[in-house]
Amino acid sequence: MFAHGSPDTPYMPPALPVITESQVAAVQQQVIHTMAARGQVVIVGRGAAHVLPRNAGLLRVFLHAPLESRVELAMAEYGFASRDEAEAVVRESDRARAAFARSLSGRGWCDATLYDVCLDTSAVGPERAAEAIVDLAIRPASTTLPPLEPRTAMNREAR
Repeated sequence: MFAHGSPDTPYMPPALPVITESQVAAVQQQVIHTMAARGQVVIVGRGAAHVLPRNAGLLRVFLHAPLESRVELAMAEYGFASRDEAEAVVRESDRARAAFARSLSGRGWCDATLYDVCLDTSAVGPERAAEAIVDLAIRPASTTLPPLEPRTAMNREAR
């Protein structure tokens, strides 16, 4: 009847198992692979570009902006009182992202060769970036591009 002690003694829950960072990363990778295999999914972050193999149904996108733009955004979104405080948080976030990506693939998180599309949100804005990503995701890729005629100073005037 009193398997966990008498009613007048406090309940002592069993000890929780210790879960390592590598175990969490392994589960995240498994979930990423499972969701990607189902298709029609958007995976934001978690190193998906580093762990998923290239295939025709995958669009890898990297959104970036100069440090100053990201600091201004952090100040606006999170209400930092000082620019220095916001910059410190942005730089720490960059450091953590870089370390996480390197732990997954040994490559930098800003390595453009991991992505199909890289967009500077300070140049195009977040709304236009989102529109471009949606357009790229829903429109089928063209089979091949027609060859381009090289442009030189000689043939530039002829046009």
